[in-house]
Amino acid sequence: MGIVKSKSKKENEPESQHRAIGIDPEDIPADIVSEDLSPWLIESGWPQPKWFTVTRPDGKILEKNYEEYVKNALKWRYTRLEGDFRTVLNNYFNTNYVDKVTARRIISFLESARQALENDNCDPLDVSNLLDLTDQYMVWLYPPHVANSQAIALATQLKSANNPWGNYLESEINRPNQTLGGLRAALDKAKQMQNEENQTIQLNNGLQIERLEMLIRWGIVGIVIIMVVLPIVMKSDTALFKDSILSNDKIGGIRQWLGLGAIGVVGAIGAFLSGLLQVRRTRVTIGEFKESVIQFKLRPIIGAIFAMFITALITWDIISGVEIKNAGAYLLIAFLCGFSERYFLSLLKIDEEGNSTESTQTSAPVAGSSGSQAAPVLDENGQPVSVNDIKM
Repeated sequence: MGIVKSKSKKENEPESQHRAIGIDPEDIPADIVSEDLSPWLIESGWPQPKWFTVTRPDGKILEKNYEEYVKNALKWRYTRLEGDFRTVLNNYFNTNYVDKVTARRIISFLESARQALENDNCDPLDVSNLLDLTDQYMVWLYPPHVANSQAIALATQLKSANNPWGNYLESEINRPNQTLGGLRAALDKAKQMQNEENQTIQLNNGLQIERLEMLIRWGIVGIVIIMVVLPIVMKSDTALFKDSILSNDKIGGIRQWLGLGAIGVVGAIGAFLSGLLQVRRTRVTIGEFKESVIQFKLRPIIGAIFAMFITALITWDIISGVEIKNAGAYLLIAFLCGFSERYFLSLLKIDEEGNSTESTQTSAPVAGSSGSQAAPVLDENGQPVSVNDIKM
């Protein structure tokens, strides 16, 4: 790809055509004031993050949970981005390649992210968004060879994921007489859309988790309602109440509630064992962990409801020709009902991996966000229909 110098802006060029983020290194507007970045060119301008210096006094290794694994991943990403930024800033500070206004903005992102990660109560999603913006804005500091290699790598990644923005970025890389500013603008846009899609996936995962937590709450309510209502309509002269301790006259009128409660416990155990077998033979990523944990909590609730409901119906001999003669058969039925709760979950469109069918589909960016279109509209030559749609 040949990157050529861009033509200087005309004096009467409207301000609306200037990019909102970043400038062409060969076409710096006169009204842009250079930022004083000298404090960040020295080592003392970048304090060492506290997570590298704080150690446990007892010398023991701290056991990590899900939240700490997420924060550790963000700390590693922050360290890498800080290193990349400081390397580019120091190596090319005295050249026109470094957009110093954007560099100052990146510094504020990195400072905010570091301070948040040093706080135990930080919001990982907010930090992730700050680091996404840092990665996106970094393209306005890259020299030609770095910008070109970054664009090629991102285009390859997007194309391997069948993302149409990969084709757009590849067309910009190979555009005749492409300028460094134009390539940066294309790389910025591709990163922006990638970040927005990732944010949409995170939002969908959060909504799925909220939905599962709502199902747990309503499931508990359902168990209470079933425990109140079903014993009233259950058939009381079945083997379930004759062949067990429930036949004791001292129990009296609460035997049906106790029997149904026992059935619910057996169904919950069956669902729990079913979940254990599934967890044993599957793996989960860090992004799916929280959802899978909530789904595991939901299984016993679904198993108990299913077991109690089916068993209550069976007490009335609804299956012709099938007569249950002992309490053990009821317990077996309850266990099998709980163990088969995955079938019931499939009716809620939740697959065996703990993901809703809606969340496994490719998500469009959030409506109303910048660049909300799913992909650029390309002409027959692989170029965007209107370059004015790409606002930087």
